[in-house]
This record gives sequence, structure tokens and C-alpha cells, in this order.
Amino acid sequence: MGGNINDSYVINGLMVNRNVEGTITECKNPKIAVYSCPLDPDNADTKGTVLIKNAEDLLNYTKGEEDHCEKIVKSIVDSGVNVVVGGGSINDIM
Repeated sequence: MGGNINDSYVINGLMVNRNVEGTITECKNPKIAVYSCPLDPDNADTKGTVLIKNAEDLLNYTKGEEDHCEKIVKSIVDSGVNVVVGGGSINDIM
């Protein structure tokens, strides 16, 4: 307070002002992926009516979404990333 532009400096890195989502709070030698978008399926919040006639329909309702999310998460894990920083919400399925 009360300083001038010459009192400012830049520190290389990333500052996240939020607690972790999950149970792991520490990671040694992390490989970090930073996304400026939420990790959320594209059409998770579509509005509409779905008629489910039997148990099989219920089980298959989210199968496509789950397969899509699994493919995304698998590609992240296969790249060696063990810490993800998202610019929005991270869906429970992800």
C-alpha cells in the first residue's frame, strides 16, 4: 500500500486460491494439467424428457456419457498427469 510501480515484481508460477476437490492434498513431483474450462460433459445439463420403460433403459441412459468421460480421463492419465487444475466445475462422472 502506498508503493509505486517500481515496487512491483513478477513471480513465475500459478496461484490457486481454492481448496482441493477430493481427498489427496499433497503430491510429490506432480505432472500438472491446467484447463481454462470446466471438466464437464458437453451435454450433461440438457433439458428434456426421457421415457424409461425398464431397468435396462435406466442402466443404458448415461452409458454414452460415461464412456465419453472415461475416454477423456484415460487420455489425461495415460499422458502421466496426476494433478488437474480446472477453470470451472469438475463433474462427478469425470
